[in-house]
Amino acid sequence: MILKYHHSTNPEVWTGRIDHPTDPDAARFHQAVRLVSIEDIPGESEKSRKTLFCILGFSCDEGVRRNMGRVGAAEGPFKIRAELAKLPANFNRTSELLDVGNIICQGEYMESAQAELSLLVNHLLTHNITPLVLGGGHEIVFGHYLGVAMHAENLSQAPPLIINLDAHLDLRPTNDGGTSGTSFNQIAEKQAAEGKPFDYICIGTQTYGNTRSLYKRADELGVNYYDAKDITETSKGHVLSQVLAQLKTHDSAYLTLDFDVLNAAHAPGVSSPQPFGISPDLMLYFVKAILRTRKVKSLDIAEVSPRYDDDNQTAKLAAVVLYSMLNVLGEA
Repeated sequence: MILKYHHSTNPEVWTGRIDHPTDPDAARFHQAVRLVSIEDIPGESEKSRKTLFCILGFSCDEGVRRNMGRVGAAEGPFKIRAELAKLPANFNRTSELLDVGNIICQGEYMESAQAELSLLVNHLLTHNITPLVLGGGHEIVFGHYLGVAMHAENLSQAPPLIINLDAHLDLRPTNDGGTSGTSFNQIAEKQAAEGKPFDYICIGTQTYGNTRSLYKRADELGVNYYDAKDITETSKGHVLSQVLAQLKTHDSAYLTLDFDVLNAAHAPGVSSPQPFGISPDLMLYFVKAILRTRKVKSLDIAEVSPRYDDDNQTAKLAAVVLYSMLNVLGEA
């Protein structure tokens, strides 16, 4: 597979303190991750007896730029890796973490980068490797979803359920091309054109972040959305039960985390900070329960924008969320 926009990860990003050179219980992520090439993927799948997960970066700001947002998310994949590198590699030893590099969007060629992302996601899934994709703006969704859907179709399965934790519905019209705010509308239009279902859940939306027309579009498409203001300690269990009930009717799911769903006090370094976003604890409450269904085939983190961060606070949080997800995915 030859991809124009693919670049290998710089090994220097995976560095950190070494507590012990040989004790696996003292290992940190920079000691546990293995850098691989695209060509290595089939062999890794065939020879490994472990559950494989693979980090793939999607370095792109073009969707945010077109959406008139704060650019800077293209650096997200590199900063999140750098923070994850320092954390203890406590995930199950029956699992292994790989890093296959980055799709780097060059200039305005976002659609080409999205197409390559879809191919690489499908390639990983075909070889029984779970993609962990790091953005990048939320335009990551369109390419990522196409790869997951392509794999489902190859298995003669129905399209995956989309679960999005996000302050925004991202259902804006695509009249002038795709942006970071149009991906789910693009998917809906594609599914309709092909006579396929579109099933989408959005958790953590902000009423001040979405126009009436966007809510109307969501209703037209049958989207189940849950506003942040309605998710409280007393109501979160009911919301989760509704999400899991919908997930139960699907063979698979694609999970995407737009970090602007979080309160800006916890996540200042995002493209669109939210003063009334949800807490990290609440994010993980939903994410862990969703992952424990074993139906999530691929996942991503988007909109971490290091240039607006405060002492790498948001990148650190993204790394801890990824750490937590790996621990859940590695559970026996």
